[in-house]
Amino acid sequence: MAVVALVSIKGSPGVTTAALALAGAWRSRPCVLLECDPAGGDLAPSLGLPVTPGLVSLAATVRQSPDPAQVGQHAATLPSGLRVVVAPVGAEQARVTVDALGQSQLVASLAHASDVAAVADGGRLDPESPVMPVLRQATVVLVCLRPRRSDLAHLAPRAETLRDLPGAGLVLIGPGEFSGAEISGTLRMPIAVHLPKDPHGARLLLSAGLRKGTAMLPLVRAARSFADRLAVSPALDSIESSSTAGDARPGQRLVPPAAWGTARPLPAKAGGTGCE
Repeated sequence: MAVVALVSIKGSPGVTTAALALAGAWRSRPCVLLECDPAGGDLAPSLGLPVTPGLVSLAATVRQSPDPAQVGQHAATLPSGLRVVVAPVGAEQARVTVDALGQSQLVASLAHASDVAAVADGGRLDPESPVMPVLRQATVVLVCLRPRRSDLAHLAPRAETLRDLPGAGLVLIGPGEFSGAEISGTLRMPIAVHLPKDPHGARLLLSAGLRKGTAMLPLVRAARSFADRLAVSPALDSIESSSTAGDARPGQRLVPPAAWGTARPLPAKAGGTGCE
């Protein structure tokens, strides 16, 4: 089926919230959320879940035999029915656990399983992050960011490396300065989805999970539509979100990503592609 991994490059654009919404919105088959953040997990304290069983026990169990059937035995079940494998809270233990999970090849096995889908929350992606082996085994790797200069300036220097990850794409969160077409054209990475800024929905999800009454939240509705598209095909098509306000007028293009932090749009060349 598919393993969809979500990460960020800088700051806290809402990776955990987006992962929780996406996993809970999956309707085509059962979905499990794997919290693989090497900096330590947030779901156990936020949702009042025990850390055992969880990612630590799962990584130890599948070290020799990466059987996807083992995942359910180490997952907590939320009232909505979503199964969540929580990470340990401490960063040191979390790093060791995520590293062990990556070495086990369990995520690769999940990616080929036909009866379950998985969403992996990889947290912030540092260059030496132990979550990299997990990402390389995923079906789709999505980088979450806000479409604004500061986020793009941090992402641009690493775009070439990120494009080598399986099914690499971007998740835009909230309003910003640039349109999806400008961002995808310059970074040469497709925009998978543009999620709305929904602080109320995010607070509800992280405090209570996907319980009754959350189905109509803007964030959950957008996540459900995206999950339905992924269930049909995990291949990403570049889209331009009409809800993203760009500061470039039609007929203009952005300068190369290396200068994204300070530069302004330059006039487009005749017959140009919109990116360098």
